[in-house]
Amino acid sequence: MADDYRPSLTSRPVSTSSGIKEGPSNFRSVTATDTLDVNDDTLLCNGTFTVTLPAANSDVRNRYVIKNVGSGTITVDGASAETIDGSATRTLTKQYSSLTIASDGTAWHILTAYDGSETL
Repeated sequence: MADDYRPSLTSRPVSTSSGIKEGPSNFRSVTATDTLDVNDDTLLCNGTFTVTLPAANSDVRNRYVIKNVGSGTITVDGASAETIDGSATRTLTKQYSSLTIASDGTAWHILTAYDGSETL
């Protein structure tokens, strides 16, 4: 159907100073300690290591998805002393667990969390 709208799974809304635009998702596989940047969208993590978020005031336009695709422990850390929902770090200990995180300009907030099981 011509009028049938289906959102693309490879795009997500990105806020800019002029409004919202669609942009392609950037999936990246990570196996060692890493720091997210503005080009990242989704990190697929395999191993035991830390993923550090950028400074909250430097990236208010982005949402990040961090997913543990392995059996290790992924520690998500705010930049410097920044917090994630009031905590210095969050951990993804189960395979397929994930966090979706966004910044308000001063701190990071968990928008969704999945513990890797069928029931939440």
